[in-house]
Amino acid sequence: MNLVQKKFLGAPTVCAIGSGLKDAWMMQNADISIELALKKESKKQQQIGEYDILSNSGDVIVSSILMVRYLILVKGLQMFFNIRNMCFLIFH
Repeated sequence: MNLVQKKFLGAPTVCAIGSGLKDAWMMQNADISIELALKKESKKQQQIGEYDILSNSGDVIVSSILMVRYLILVKGLQMFFNIRNMCFLIFH
């Protein structure tokens, strides 16, 4: 994590994606972190909508890897245009 943040030109923004189990340190040191919530494992039948949050170290917690694509491509693009429009209105 430190290698990417310090050695690359322009100090890039780092996004970490993980379950939080063994990579909590990486997620805490990233600029943006996305934690994948795991389904609860039990001897009974799994109930829909119940997930384990292992470390609560992510900025955003999602239940599926498909949600990561939605967050980055759809919501990220919307946020970019919102910030761009706000800057345009402020300076013009």
